[in-house]
Amino acid sequence: MPLMLIGGNLMNKYYPNLLSPLKVRNKFYKNRMGFPRAVPTIASGIHIDSPIESLGLYLGGVAKNGAAVVTVNSPVWKNPLSRPMPEGMRGPFNDKGYDMNLLNVQLEYTRVIEAIHNYGSLACISLMQLEPNGWTINDLTPEVIEGMASMFAEKCVLYKSLGFDQCCFYMSYGGSMLAKSLSPIANKRTDKYGGSTMAERSALAHEIFSRVRAACGPDFILEAQVSGEEHNGYTINDLCEFARACEDVIDVFQVRAADGSLAHPMGINFVEGKPITLKYAEALKRSGTSILIAPVGGYQDPDLNEKLIAEGKADFIYMARAFICDSEYGRKIAEGHKEDIVPCVFCNGCHIRPGDPDGGCVVNPRMVLSLDHNFKVDPPLSVKKVAVIGGGPAGMEAALVASQRGHRVTLYEKAAVLGGQLIHADYSSFKWPMRNFKNYLIRQVEKSAIDVRLGAAATPELLKDENYDAIILAAGAKHKLPNIPGVEGKHVRNPLAVYGHQAELGKKVVVIGGSQTGVETGLYLAMNSHDVTILTRQDKIAYDAQRVHFREIFEEKWKTLDNFKSIAKARTTAISKDSVTYTDADGKSHTIAADSVVACGGLASCQESALEFAAITDYFRIIGDCRSPKDVKTAMKSAYTSASGL
Repeated sequence: MPLMLIGGNLMNKYYPNLLSPLKVRNKFYKNRMGFPRAVPTIASGIHIDSPIESLGLYLGGVAKNGAAVVTVNSPVWKNPLSRPMPEGMRGPFNDKGYDMNLLNVQLEYTRVIEAIHNYGSLACISLMQLEPNGWTINDLTPEVIEGMASMFAEKCVLYKSLGFDQCCFYMSYGGSMLAKSLSPIANKRTDKYGGSTMAERSALAHEIFSRVRAACGPDFILEAQVSGEEHNGYTINDLCEFARACEDVIDVFQVRAADGSLAHPMGINFVEGKPITLKYAEALKRSGTSILIAPVGGYQDPDLNEKLIAEGKADFIYMARAFICDSEYGRKIAEGHKEDIVPCVFCNGCHIRPGDPDGGCVVNPRMVLSLDHNFKVDPPLSVKKVAVIGGGPAGMEAALVASQRGHRVTLYEKAAVLGGQLIHADYSSFKWPMRNFKNYLIRQVEKSAIDVRLGAAATPELLKDENYDAIILAAGAKHKLPNIPGVEGKHVRNPLAVYGHQAELGKKVVVIGGSQTGVETGLYLAMNSHDVTILTRQDKIAYDAQRVHFREIFEEKWKTLDNFKSIAKARTTAISKDSVTYTDADGKSHTIAADSVVACGGLASCQESALEFAAITDYFRIIGDCRSPKDVKTAMKSAYTSASGL
């Protein structure tokens, strides 16, 4: 493989290895950071036949932000190899795709590629849809395999002609025909495409790779997106064997975890500083393969990434959420401002499907709003004196944005510390990403010019004498108790009153309410040795949680805990000093023992003095939970938009 490594970039004194360039097949990567196929739904648009302007805006921004290679989603296209799906099999595309040969489709992709190239980055096309549908790996006929190879080659020639610099073969999580061809579980073929060894099972993939290489020539970079191992299937050693078999045709291995949940880590399945896929990258590098290794999944820390490149444990670091949650990630590390990087909270809210609410980023409202032509931040006409009431995430974000725009800002927080309801993250082990985000906001406030007044309850009377030009109310919300007989008992607490005080609760705890809040509180208690039962009126718990790569991760966790259980379709009817009574779906009454009770009754906005504050200034806004209790993403977005209008 034509490859030339270029030594450390001495021009950057902070991250000389991570930011060093690399030459592969006569093309230059400007650094060692790549952006995989991970476009948030809000940026990909609603059209499945072609990209839209927002995609070019977003991916161009990722290239500007520092990614040396940016991956573009492949279109859903008409597949002549599709056939009716066998009973029990799903195929979302089948023959309902669109024609990539349409001129308007090609022009729109060309615009996306140009947006990436404008910032000196390479454009990669993800080959996710270039496979026959309705077939299993074992019943592919020689004719279909030949057609499959021809289609890969034909489409890649077209992609190259549009301006793509490389392609990525999707073959992770057992989710594609190429992935299944590697699996000893799925691949039971007895011809040249099957066998007991990885070298034998890699024949189909190698044939596809070779056809694309021959069609596209020596300067087109080929990348394979592979899982490091398969549950009860192929092993890390098999992966290394696959690498050896493909060295003559594949340039880059983008290494992912064994399944989609592990590949999109959260605080509950990811130990800070120890990415799940690192062991695969290390094994591949030890094997001596000439293929460039690019692990992905939780690599936001530039110090860790620099170390991995310097120690030869990886050649690239692929990151999605790092670029999503901080629109200036690349600039901050290049200028040595690691402490200013916005930390990801690993909520996977950016990874949603069409039909869900708009996808964006919890911690980076700028990402979504940059795609909105109607949203524009103009320079302020004059410096204003601004009061922000409330030191939770919304209040801190509003104060920071207003201060960054040049206004004189005073932040009032009635508690002794900043953080608001995010304080709970200090106590729950799996909430460390949210704790990091809270601490990031506090650090940014502390290093700013904001006048922070802790232990100060802002009142209309107090603010009237300060002559403020603008007031932003971010007083948050307070927990409500559900209307249940006995809910006022001393052993009944709201969720926020549990954190940091779990030792004060009894052994047997009943959590009333199966929302994400209730489940997280229950998990926190169960992981601290309490016996937890969750009662929910819904048909399942965590019913309101992000459903893609989020809820299932929580479910995997609670299933490992013998002291955590839930009862669905249960309506709580009474609370006594040592028990809780509920009726089931059939209307039958049951009583369970409870030393302590956690009652999740929702939130009520703290707007008691809102109208009095509004009468003080011409510019008055209510933001975050104080406006409408929902989530951190909504709070951050309302804070940013309100403060941007000053």
